[in-house]
Amino acid sequence: MKIQIALSASGLKNVGARRGPFKRVSSPFAVVLLHPPAGGPADILGKTETVKQCLSPNWHTQFLIDHNPKHKTYINIFIFDRDTEDKTREYISITQTEGFKIMDYIEIVSIGEVIGKTKPFVVKMDKGGILKIFAEKQEEDMKRGYFSLQLRGLRLKNIEKAGMLKGLIDPYYEVWKLEARDPTEEWSLVYRSEYVMDHINPMWDPCKMDIAVLCNADFERELEIRVYDWEKFANDRLIGKIRTTVNELRAAKSQKGNGDLDKALHITTSDEKVEDLDEKERQSMGALVVLEAELDETATANLS
Repeated sequence: MKIQIALSASGLKNVGARRGPFKRVSSPFAVVLLHPPAGGPADILGKTETVKQCLSPNWHTQFLIDHNPKHKTYINIFIFDRDTEDKTREYISITQTEGFKIMDYIEIVSIGEVIGKTKPFVVKMDKGGILKIFAEKQEEDMKRGYFSLQLRGLRLKNIEKAGMLKGLIDPYYEVWKLEARDPTEEWSLVYRSEYVMDHINPMWDPCKMDIAVLCNADFERELEIRVYDWEKFANDRLIGKIRTTVNELRAAKSQKGNGDLDKALHITTSDEKVEDLDEKERQSMGALVVLEAELDETATANLS
């Protein structure tokens, strides 16, 4: 049995704080270590990407674990600050992270316990931070392959603050998948695009997403695309979002080029469905043009 896991954290301590006007916020990344069933030292399963200057990171890097229910499978999770070195700590040889300072960690997590709980599995770490683990079983006979996606933003609302130096937004987008509805909705991050500087009509690079990671090969699974304005010295701000599915994205593919508003997906800051909003609300935050939305189920996807 293969288990796919995704991670997010909140309430992390700022281990790189400085006093004065140049205060800096830590930039966390996570390292996952896997213990072999037969015992012995843990091996590095993988590392997430770094989320810059954030104490409540959502990582889109996901991990695949071979799990035999007859044997206990354990993992360790360490969270480090990419921007702060700690040459005195003891874990350099274990995690191969070149002495980055530990923000938080949890020593032992049982995969059997994680998959036996309602999503997500939530645990308090050693230094007080909260870790969420989203785990999902992958069937051996499930479809494999990639979903290729390219989006363009069109007439995105310029939410830059007013002032003498007001410029344009620096937009990027994220793709999230719905993990649970009850008792509250829970989402995990699948993909984060690059940001485009000073543009309300950004053209983002094409991307390929493993369909097992994106939707567990369920093309009607609910997804959410969130568009943000990147900020260098402040929290990124939501421009708008839309709920969709792989099949809806395929159906929305533009037939008239990169300025096609006929099939564009209108984003909103509301949690209501777009079709339930009036025309002014639909147009106010901008739209996403789907330039590419192709399934390749012949390719062999690989998480590693």
